Amino acid sequence: MNSDSSAAFRGEKMASLVRAYQWGVKIETDEVWEAFERMIRGDATTAADALALLAVARQLFKEPLVRIPDAEESTEAFALHCILALIEKATHALEQATGINEDTFTGFTPALECPQ
Repeated sequence: MNSDSSAAFRGEKMASLVRAYQWGVKIETDEVWEAFERMIRGDATTAADALALLAVARQLFKEPLVRIPDAEESTEAFALHCILALIEKATHALEQATGINEDTFTGFTPALECPQ
């Protein structure tokens, strides 16, 4: 069980905000930034904590990366695409090691899980 100061626990709380937003609940920007801050300041001592941090980092990193030119265009773009690939690989390894899906911490789940 995760303590309420762990990155994994705080990642689950962040995922709850994402799911609420997907279901149409108005979420204040300050609430989201506070959730990020709590997660960053949280304890990170387990594989689940590492997975939570990487999963959220991957989601954050992917958004601006789509606006960067293809990897062939520049060394910087190539490096950023490599960083994302490494984060994705580490995320998947931690999913296998923990048995926890990264969506637990990102909130991105199939629509079937949304309440009717």
